[in-house]
Amino acid sequence: MVWTQQFLSDIRKAVPEFRYKGVDIVEHVVQANQATFSHDPLTEISVGDMTEDPVPAGFDMIFSRDALQHLTYKQIHGALRRFAESDAKWTVIGHYPTSHNLDLSGPGTNHFDINLQAAPFNLKPDEVLVENKQVHQPTDHPKHLAVFK
Repeated sequence: MVWTQQFLSDIRKAVPEFRYKGVDIVEHVVQANQATFSHDPLTEISVGDMTEDPVPAGFDMIFSRDALQHLTYKQIHGALRRFAESDAKWTVIGHYPTSHNLDLSGPGTNHFDINLQAAPFNLKPDEVLVENKQVHQPTDHPKHLAVFK
């Protein structure tokens, strides 16, 4: 959640009642983030597995910026299925449209610059936004946000 504090600060200037629910599978990371955001009643952080757990109901958007690229293809497909099954109107996912996908040997063993438009995902976003370079840690590929209705 390196970028999340700035994200929440920026969005709440326009939408003061913006609610954020963050989910991570690593308990000590969740505990640290809970402490960081304990003063913020509109932000909730909890332990969960986006590859298997249903997405919490009642949110307009799923925003998965830097998570899928740490998972195996099977897990990514599970997360995408959970996103599609949710009642969210929008899903926004960080992706690198010029990169090549790489199936990892296990979750969290490494990461790759995920390209949602390439095999084995072959998704067609409704819109693709160039990410603000001020908050992006550069890799060999430009980072974008794939937007799905």
